[in-house]
Parts: sequence; structure tokens; C-alpha cells
Amino acid sequence: GIESTPGIVLKRSSVTRKTTFAESVHALVSDASENMPEVVCWNGAGDAFIVKERGEPLQPLLRRYFRHNNYTSLYRQLANYGWTMRNPGEYKRSFYRDGFTRDSKPAELQRITSRIGSEATNHKKSKSESSFRQPSKIASTPVVQTSTGRSAQKRKAFADACSGIQSALTDQEKHEN
Repeated sequence: GIESTPGIVLKRSSVTRKTTFAESVHALVSDASENMPEVVCWNGAGDAFIVKERGEPLQPLLRRYFRHNNYTSLYRQLANYGWTMRNPGEYKRSFYRDGFTRDSKPAELQRITSRIGSEATNHKKSKSESSFRQPSKIASTPVVQTSTGRSAQKRKAFADACSGIQSALTDQEKHEN
């Protein structure tokens, strides 16, 4: 069964394929904007979303769309998929990504891929298919090649991304307290 949260209406889908991360984020933001705008909503232009409450009010939403209810895990995933924080002075948790808007279609959302470890699959795609993917800093990361090659590069890039996110979260928490 589907867990019920007061004030949120779940939309059932007849789609049987696995939902992508971007599709899950879009569904979360769209449903919350409609039913719980005090927690998560689209910005006025519809090209970014704002997380207004990241504590207990956000947990049921995260649990519904992801396998966790942890804001920090969502934040890390957003960074891995190319979201950036926008207008930190106006809203401390406003997230933006090219190709992700209130009006994005499922086919557009499916093109959004993780920046970590996506080089191997994305190099086969045509330019138009990967137009929503931000240029990755991973490719330019100097890494000593080992016998595992790409695996070592992916681990290094992931560790660097996690370190940067942890630093940003620490800075954000300092400003909030």
C-alpha cells in the first residue's frame, strides 16, 4: 500500500518502468506545491524549487518519493544530478537545474542523469539527447590512472563531490543558527 499523509493526494501512474531521480523530484515538488507549499514549492518563474522546511514536515514527502526521509541525502543526490543552489540570500534552499522546470515533460526529465559515473553511458548519446546534462567537472579532474581506470576516477570524483556538499551544508547550518 501507499502511505497516506494528511493533505497530500497521491497520483497513481500506470507506468511500469522505473522512475528516474529527476521524475521523482518533479513529482515531489509538484505534489508538495499543490498540497504543502509551506514545505516545498516551485519558485514564481517555475524554473527552480524551494525547500522551506527540511525537518519533520519534509520527511513524509521524502519517504513517499525516495527510499529515505533524510534531507541531507536528497541534497547530495541533487548535487550529483547537477542541481545548484540559486539566490541563497532570498531563499536558503532554492534549487535550480537546466532542463528542470514546472512544465518539464517526462521525456525531458529522463535525460537528466547523474554527473557521477555517467560518462560511460553518456558518450554514446547524440548531442541533442544529452542537452540537459551539465558539463561535468569530473572529466577534468586529474586522477592517477590505475588498473581499475574509470573506477578510481569515479571514486575520486564522488569523494570530492561529497566533500564539497558537506562543506556547503556545514556553512548553511552555521548561517541558520
